[in-house]
Amino acid sequence: MDPEKLNSEKTETIRQVREVLNSITVKIPDFPLHSIERNKLLESSTELEMVLLKIIEQDILLICIELSVSGARLKDVAAELSSINEKLSSISQEIKKVAQTIARLVEIAGAASTLGII
Repeated sequence: MDPEKLNSEKTETIRQVREVLNSITVKIPDFPLHSIERNKLLESSTELEMVLLKIIEQDILLICIELSVSGARLKDVAAELSSINEKLSSISQEIKKVAQTIARLVEIAGAASTLGII
């Protein structure tokens, strides 16, 4: 699937889910509901919240994968620069440092996602 179309579909899904969540939030206090009706609305609300979290989690996972690839590429380029020309060693070290920072970010984001923090 075209990434642009996928992003568009995600955005539309998020918009619709938020719209329905807002409707549920309004209906719960505005209508005299029996406990079964209220529970079904709450159940729906919980499931819709889970949909939003899954979409966000999927995006975080995809970003982490993409960052990991970029970090690995940068690490390789830094090593190649060092071996090609010693004068580029300082730049190579800076690139390597950024690659390590990216790797830490991916590790932290992955752990936070696993723990449900983000």
